[in-house]
This record gives sequence, structure tokens and C-alpha cells, in this order.
Amino acid sequence: MTLEKFVLRKIFPILAIIFLLGSLSEASQNHYLQIVATPALAVRDIPGVNGRVLARKYRGDRLTVYSSLDHTSVVNGITGYWVEVDDGFISRSELSGGRRGWVFSGFLIDYKEGPEYLYNKALTLEKKDPQKAIHTYRHIIKEYPKARELLAEDCFGVYSDYADNRIKILSCKKKEIPALTYRALEKELVRSILENDYSFLTRISGCQVSLDNGRLLWGVAPQNLPRYIRFSDIDTTTMSTSPSSIFFSSKTKPYKYYFLFDKNGNHYRLMALGRDR
Repeated sequence: MTLEKFVLRKIFPILAIIFLLGSLSEASQNHYLQIVATPALAVRDIPGVNGRVLARKYRGDRLTVYSSLDHTSVVNGITGYWVEVDDGFISRSELSGGRRGWVFSGFLIDYKEGPEYLYNKALTLEKKDPQKAIHTYRHIIKEYPKARELLAEDCFGVYSDYADNRIKILSCKKKEIPALTYRALEKELVRSILENDYSFLTRISGCQVSLDNGRLLWGVAPQNLPRYIRFSDIDTTTMSTSPSSIFFSSKTKPYKYYFLFDKNGNHYRLMALGRDR
């Protein structure tokens, strides 16, 4: 038998098994799961139903499993394991010894069946099958009304709110946005700020405008924009631009106002606005 055949027949299967076991071990230490079998799930300081409740997670909240007990347990007639978890934003004050707690695995399913996965899937469906996207968003609202995502320190977003806003956008009548070059867009924006005239933003807005960069988290109708942004505090002499956004400094505070646009040909639609430090 040649050395090459010996390696293939004897050594390679052993190496493959070692590699597979190593992969499974790594995956088991960092595997995302979703809470779905109960509206609220207790996170406890020790494994077992007698452990002190540190926090509660809701249907669809994402958890990372780090370890589990070797033996199974039965809770409410369901067999599973007690697993050590961290959701990335369990209150640090609640977990004095760290940011992890224990939950029962019988109330968890795979991450890909959760609201975050479904929301991103619906986003990809919007152009080719908007009705199916709306159906998926409605499913999220019904099944995961409290599923949360950490946006910033102690600031949470709820996937059902995201889904509701996307339904409003897909269901509304599309407005005819005027055709403008980017230079004309800049000029008109500066003019409207100086004249305290919000009608320009209303004309170039869709059904709703986000008050946050990215997902439509806090959507407002275009006619309500004056309630959320003060033209009188914008310093138009500090304008800076990028391919899709225009920034101005505040006259009174240490932050910048931003306007983000979506381009389609020479049509620029206002997608988001707000202020940031």
C-alpha cells in the first residue's frame, strides 16, 4: 500500500472526525436561539426553576447559548436542558457577577425562525413580491409583538414596530418626487431652512420619513416634520455633503443635523433626518 493510500484510508477519516467535533464544540458555544414557546421566559441566576429571576425575555428575543448542563430536566411537561445565555443587553445591574443567566432550552428554537431573520427576509422581498413581504411583516407583528433589539445603550427597538412601518410604506400611494440634480437639492434645502419653509421637505418625502439613520424606527408623516426638527437652529454656513446625505451644525448645541436621501435617477427622496453628536 502506498503512503498516499494509507493516509486516505486510515488517517484522513480520523482527521475529519476531529475537525467535525471541533466545529460542533465551537458552534455550541456561540449559537443563536429564539424564545418562541412562551410569551415571557425567565432568565435565572442559577439553573433550575428555583433560581432567582434576573430578567424576562419575550417571544422572539435573541439569546446566545454558551454552555448547558449535561443532564436533561422536565419543565411544564417539556424535556430540555438548562443553558447559560447572554442576550447582549441583559441589565448589568441585574447580573452582578457578569452578564449571563440561565434559561430552559425547551422554550427556544433556532435563530432563523425568529423575527430578526424574518424581518431581513421581508426586506429582500419588497421589490419582487411586496404582498408576500407585507404578509411576513404581519406575521412578525402577530407572533413577536415584544421582540427587542438593542439600538444603543439602554435603548431598545421592537421588531413589530419596524414591521408596522414597512407595511405603511409599502401600502401607501407613491408620490411623484420632483426631478432634481444634487446641486439643486442642496440649494433648495438651504433656501427652505433660511426661509423656515418645510414644504420642500414635504414634496421630496415619501409616505413616512425616518428619524433615525437606517431602518425606519421612528417614522413620521412628512407634514409632521416641523415637530421634530428646528430649521431656526440650523447653521447653513456649515453644510457638508456625501453622495447620499447633507449635514449642518447646530447653532446652539454640540451636534449636527443630517438629511439622508435615496436617489433614483435625478429624483432624490428624503429617507431620514435627525441630529447626532
